[in-house]
Amino acid sequence: MVNFRGSVGNLSSSLEWLYASDCGISGSIPSEIGNLSRLIVVELDENGLTGKIPAAIAGLKQLQSLSLIGNKLEGSIPSELCHLNELAFVFLTSNKLSGPIPTCLGNLISLRNLFLGSNMLSSSIPSTLTGLNDLLVLNLSSNLLSGPLPVDIERWKVLTSMDLSNNQFSSDNPTGVKDLKDVIHFSLSNNRITGSIPVRFLVTY
Repeated sequence: MVNFRGSVGNLSSSLEWLYASDCGISGSIPSEIGNLSRLIVVELDENGLTGKIPAAIAGLKQLQSLSLIGNKLEGSIPSELCHLNELAFVFLTSNKLSGPIPTCLGNLISLRNLFLGSNMLSSSIPSTLTGLNDLLVLNLSSNLLSGPLPVDIERWKVLTSMDLSNNQFSSDNPTGVKDLKDVIHFSLSNNRITGSIPVRFLVTY
């Protein structure tokens, strides 16, 4: 296993792409990563990373894609992510993240893909997320999320895929679901959702 803390200090501050998936990296993500201010892409999937996502990530002002899939990261999703206005792709699937989804993620108007599945996130879906008008894919599956689904779900006008399966949602199926014209994958399985299935979903093209 390679200790990540010792490696980051040797990286150039002009680095724009950091790909190190499945490299046997261990330890926590060091705060020094915030010094790599020109990073556009960070991909550290399938390693042995532990600890929290550092608040210093706020220093990556040009970051467009963050992928930390399949590690052992824990704690809450830091609100500092919300300061990264260029962020379009967030992949935090299959970690041990807990706590609520930060409401301020709704301020990331560039966000296209949000993958937070297979963690231990709790509370409800923040109503602010429906302000992400250009969101294409939303995956919050296999968490501990509860409460109702957003009542204004139809604001996700260009959404193509939504997976909210294996949570604890309990509400009527929002009427706005029928207005999601571009959705090709939609899963609410293993929840406590009631109400009718939109006719549009029953039509075979």
